[in-house]
Amino acid sequence: MKDQAPRNRGNESDGWNIRRLSAALSAEVHGPELARASQAKADAIRKLLVEHEVLFFPEQNLPVEEHVRLGEFFGELDGHPQLKNPFTDHPNLFALAAIHGGVADEWHTDLTFLPEPALMSVLQMKRCPDIGGDTLWASLFAAYDALSAPMKELCDGLSALHDAEPHGQPEKTAIHPVVRVHPETGRKAL
Repeated sequence: MKDQAPRNRGNESDGWNIRRLSAALSAEVHGPELARASQAKADAIRKLLVEHEVLFFPEQNLPVEEHVRLGEFFGELDGHPQLKNPFTDHPNLFALAAIHGGVADEWHTDLTFLPEPALMSVLQMKRCPDIGGDTLWASLFAAYDALSAPMKELCDGLSALHDAEPHGQPEKTAIHPVVRVHPETGRKAL
């Protein structure tokens, strides 16, 4: 896919360069200084997030408190209720470190065993191995859209039990619809 021309979104995003990275989801955003977050900047980022689902902000290196402050513009923060944080004392920041058991080696959506799963995750890569270490995303909107009409009808009426068994706490469970409707766009997602 060819790079799209830079686009602006509202007053706060004037001057931002937004480049779509794939057909289904993701965009690279240059311009905002995330360490100088404001509610207006967070609102502009949220609009882009609704459109692109995954955003990358290259060459940003936020200290712990700025990383947390950025996240707080989007709502109440959740730490990970089961995993210990090996690198920081901040309760709402989790360092995913394979050497301390922090491995996400399966397709998943974060914290679905909670009654209200996380709205989003704000990730910052600190070290990337020469080989491996890939983080991949999938559009659950595109997955739903690709289903046949009978499969959509079947899935629309289903619920699923989510548990924290992979984290050693199978008693922590929540039941969620298999298909959710985005509150802003009305799009359905698996």
